[in-house]
Amino acid sequence: MSVVSAPAAALSDLFARTRLEGRAAFAAYLPAGYPSAEEGLDALLAVADHADLVEVGVPVQHAHLDGPVIQNAHRRSLDGGFEMGHLFEVLRHLTNHTAAAVLVMTYWAPVTRFGPDRFAQAVSHAGAAGVLIPDIPPDALEAWHRAAGRYSLDTVQVAPRHGDHHALKKACGQSTGLVYAPASHGVTGGSAVIDRRLHEFVAEIRQLTSTPVGVGFGISTAEQVRQAARFADAVLVGSAVVKRLGSGGADAAAALVRELASAVHT
Repeated sequence: MSVVSAPAAALSDLFARTRLEGRAAFAAYLPAGYPSAEEGLDALLAVADHADLVEVGVPVQHAHLDGPVIQNAHRRSLDGGFEMGHLFEVLRHLTNHTAAAVLVMTYWAPVTRFGPDRFAQAVSHAGAAGVLIPDIPPDALEAWHRAAGRYSLDTVQVAPRHGDHHALKKACGQSTGLVYAPASHGVTGGSAVIDRRLHEFVAEIRQLTSTPVGVGFGISTAEQVRQAARFADAVLVGSAVVKRLGSGGADAAAALVRELASAVHT
C-alpha cells in the first residue's frame, strides 16, 4: 500500500472540511498558459484565492470533449509555446502559494507522450492531489492506476450518463477522491438550465460509491451553482471562467469565481 502524501490527501481533507461546514466545494477550471504563461499563472493564483479546488487543464490541439471557448484557449496556449514543464511549474506555484486543492485535467495523448509513470511522478511532486483523464482508453486504466497509486495521486473518473449500469458502476469503482458527473450532455460549455435528471443521476452514483460527487460540464451561473450545490459535493465551472479571463483578464476572472463560489454558501 502506498503512503498517502500531503498533496494526495488534499481532496479527502477538502471534502471533510466542506462536510463539516455543511456545503459543497467550489471548483474552477483554467488551462495552463492561457492567455500567456505569465498572465495564466496570475489568473490561476487569483482564482485560487476564492475556489476550494482549482482544476488546471493541459492544453491539447484536439480538445474534442470541450466546447469552442476552451478549445480556443488551448490553441492560444499552445501557440504561445506551452510545454509540459510549464504545467509542473504552475502546479508548484499553486500548491506553494495558495490553500486550494489542485487537480490536473488532461487528455490521454499528452500523458502517453510524456510517459504515464513519469507524468504521475511529476504531477505528484509538484503538489497536485489528483488527475482527471476523461478520454483514457479502458486498456490503459490498469497501468495508469498503478502509476497514480505509486505516487499517491487520486484518479477522478467521469461517470458516463449514456452507458449502462455496469459501465457506471465500473467508473465509480475506479474513481478515487471524486467522481465527476456531467451536468449536461455533449461538450463543455454553459447551458441555459441544469438537466432536471441530474439530481437523479447523482443519487444513482451515490448508491454505487461513497466517493464524493462533483458536478460540472454545463454549469456557468451562480444560480446553477446554487442549485447543484444542494445535492452535489462539489460544483465545477470551466468555460465561463475561461471566457471571462479572455475578455477581462485575471481580476475579472477572479471576481467571477468569487461570485460563483459564494453561491455554495447560500
